[in-house]
Amino acid sequence: MAAVTPTTVTIEGGGRRLTLDAESPLHLDRAYAATSHSAQGLTCDRAFINGESFSRTTQRDVYYVAISRARHETEIFTNDAGQLAKAVNRHEDKTTALDIGMESTRPWRSYEQAQTTESRHEIGARLK
Repeated sequence: MAAVTPTTVTIEGGGRRLTLDAESPLHLDRAYAATSHSAQGLTCDRAFINGESFSRTTQRDVYYVAISRARHETEIFTNDAGQLAKAVNRHEDKTTALDIGMESTRPWRSYEQAQTTESRHEIGARLK
């Protein structure tokens, strides 16, 4: 979206610029916006991704789903391109209440990950 005035909407992308008359109805495809989770398993021709470097949902698995939806082109919009790579490299395990205290018994987790998680649980227990 390059510009919006009371009478026009201007869109830019891929070296092209298109100005539309906002006073007449515009044909837009439905489902023009979706979350990565709801788009999982779907394919489209083009995808626009809002990748915020500060968001807790900007993680490796969510990012992969988002960038792999488009057949031809994906454009990523972010608040900080330098920090986005670090944010996308994050990986947070999903846990349940039953997992608390069981981290050291998971063979697929590194020792450091288990120690960090267990330390957080021990601190939380002492605060109660």
